[in-house]
Amino acid sequence: MKIKNYLIPFCIILLLIILPIKVLAEDNLIDPIMYGDKQFVILKSTTSYQEALEFAKKAAKELGLKLDLRDLFQNKDIGLSYSKSELEEGGFPFYVPRGRWDDGSYVSIEYSSAFKGFRKGLYMVVGTSGGVKSKPVMEALKQARKYYPDAYAKVAPVYFGCMH
Repeated sequence: MKIKNYLIPFCIILLLIILPIKVLAEDNLIDPIMYGDKQFVILKSTTSYQEALEFAKKAAKELGLKLDLRDLFQNKDIGLSYSKSELEEGGFPFYVPRGRWDDGSYVSIEYSSAFKGFRKGLYMVVGTSGGVKSKPVMEALKQARKYYPDAYAKVAPVYFGCMH
């Protein structure tokens, strides 16, 4: 049986596309189905939750944004967690980083260890999250830099899969 001339190049191209994705997914570097990139405008990072909280309150007022701590509290084991009363069946402590379903311009405190590619162990004051280089994120960064010249935008993969 003779293989068609186009079949071999097609198979090679297919392998060149699929193999890197499979290798990266196995190494937990990416999961093309469960993750999506989001961009975060970070106003401040600190190892102190209290410092982050005070800064977040001040930043919300200065930027005219809502302060939304998302019912999260400092937790010595994982950085931030929902309260036990927020969780239906055990699972305490539990933290879902911003970006899954809650994009927009509001000030929150997030824990850097929960994001891939971020320095671990920091409480981050985030002013906006959204699509990578989206107009709302870029405008929010420009506005934030008027008050906080060190503010920056960083892209991170956000997990969109099941959490049971």
